[in-house]
Amino acid sequence: MKSPQVTAFLKAFTHAHYHSKERLLTWRPRGTFDDALADEVIAMIELDETSENVPFHRYTDLSLLTDIRLKIGHVFSLSPDRRESPFAR
Repeated sequence: MKSPQVTAFLKAFTHAHYHSKERLLTWRPRGTFDDALADEVIAMIELDETSENVPFHRYTDLSLLTDIRLKIGHVFSLSPDRRESPFAR
């Protein structure tokens, strides 16, 4: 069964699929990897960290990206949030 978080993610993100038997959420973004897409990737990573339901596996395939256009300041702004996550290793 899909959690509400997974259902919301599938509606919001194109090229995302949930494989219920494996409890696996896959996402294959396409196009340019920019600040907005970086935020979406972080949202994908953090998706189940706040879920109260059964955990699931996540996989993001970045092989269909065609360009990278990240602002270095944005990258640095993302890292403290991940470092402070209770699930970061």
